[in-house]
Amino acid sequence: MTKDFLYYLCSIPGIVLAMSLHEYVKAACASAMGDPQPKSDGRVTLNPLKQIEPIGFICMFVFGYGWSRPLDTNPFFYRDRRRGTIITYVTPSLINICVGILMVMAAGIVSECVKYWGAKPPGNSAPNLLVTTVFYLLLLAAKANISLALFQFVPVYPLNGHKLLPLALSPERAAVFVRFERPLQICLMVLLCLGAFGAIFDPVFYALAGAVR
Repeated sequence: MTKDFLYYLCSIPGIVLAMSLHEYVKAACASAMGDPQPKSDGRVTLNPLKQIEPIGFICMFVFGYGWSRPLDTNPFFYRDRRRGTIITYVTPSLINICVGILMVMAAGIVSECVKYWGAKPPGNSAPNLLVTTVFYLLLLAAKANISLALFQFVPVYPLNGHKLLPLALSPERAAVFVRFERPLQICLMVLLCLGAFGAIFDPVFYALAGAVR
């Protein structure tokens, strides 16, 4: 088993966890504030089959950044529409970041244990394969959670920033923003393929991982 194959294989559970958790928290927040839509759509669940969107998953797997299945919410049910929207679309990223930090800490513990035992991850020998796999699973799950959390603030549909940016705009500017949705989506995909978001967000993850470890 090559290092690259193991790396990509171990990234899948972290991506599934990050996407499922993100959408579950979003649905749970909206539901808790009185919106019946997420529950009626069966989205208040950690079931990845309900939460993962194929194209977004492929982008996350290939480019390191993607999206899960968009959640339909109705802010008219919120007591305070502005506050409710912020809670619904910011809380999932905060939870992903917290989970990512915990995963980094766990990966650090595994790394220290391996050093104590006289090996240094990632190891290529058979005795180190299990520990190496655990190390990759934890570190890549951390990266998936934090990358997804940061990427969601980009103000382009289907990302959460698409719902958050209009809150800071006047109604007239928000209407103009909506008209540019399709060109913005094309720009998003081009930048994603070019690795622009990795150049922006990857240093944030590695700085955070280094600080935690």
